[in-house]
Amino acid sequence: MRNIDRPEVIEALAEVLDTNLMLEFNEKHGYFQANEFSKGFAEWKNWLTAEYVEPKKWSEDDLKFAELIRKQWEQFKWIARDSNGRVSLYICKPRRFYNAWLKTADKYGNLEIPLDITYMFTTEWKAIKWEDEEPTLIADIVEERK
Repeated sequence: MRNIDRPEVIEALAEVLDTNLMLEFNEKHGYFQANEFSKGFAEWKNWLTAEYVEPKKWSEDDLKFAELIRKQWEQFKWIARDSNGRVSLYICKPRRFYNAWLKTADKYGNLEIPLDITYMFTTEWKAIKWEDEEPTLIADIVEERK
């Protein structure tokens, strides 16, 4: 399904046509909403014709453990799943390589060793997938709980 096919998008478009307002992208909820300011027609058109990406659904355990990670291991900011199913924490934003997320070497040639948490918690982190285009920011998971 494309974004333009979603009912809430069609309602927002109708509001725009009725009021001559522009649309602004709501990143938290993943859709455009009516606003007096616009981020531009090109971005709007691209988003409307793109495939809809379902927002991640966090379990209560995911939310609870993300909060724990943020409090106990505050240096870890990112979480991602490798192709083998391993879930790891990262201090710096990793990049996806052939079968794993890795943090590239810093200017001194040091590689970050991720913390494997696959079996550390009772949650399965089902919303985190190898197919994700980007790793997940732990702060974003914690924000969902509020």
